[in-house]
Amino acid sequence: MVKGCYQVLSGSPWLLPRPLYVLAQQQLATGQATMYCLQTRIHEEEVQSELARVLKRPSLASALTFSRMKDGVVAFDRAEDAARYATHLEADLPGEVEVMEVDSQRLFLMTGDADAVVVYMPWSEFSPLPHQLAAALRQGDGQ
Repeated sequence: MVKGCYQVLSGSPWLLPRPLYVLAQQQLATGQATMYCLQTRIHEEEVQSELARVLKRPSLASALTFSRMKDGVVAFDRAEDAARYATHLEADLPGEVEVMEVDSQRLFLMTGDADAVVVYMPWSEFSPLPHQLAAALRQGDGQ
């Protein structure tokens, strides 16, 4: 159920900007806020194909897997969903977690500059708990 609740996006699927909601963690030591990110496994099929081509074994491409970890900024469609997730996070993390509205185009510009991705959480009947989402993203589910 978890892997059907999110999409990992490296670019914006929307033609026009729209509001998205991200989480910011207040760091107790510094007093600064940082965007909440989860390590996200990204499968890179083009690297698999290129490696098979270099090895002169095209059939090898389907047997190879290549992935790397990137930061994934968790972004929600609705402020209520972000607030509910933030409540679950506050039980596990030190400091306060706040919901911030961000323009989708700006978010994708920021993540592109940082070589990160957006973990987009559209509205769904089922909303995973933070530890469930983190585990699915580390495994590369939902790609």
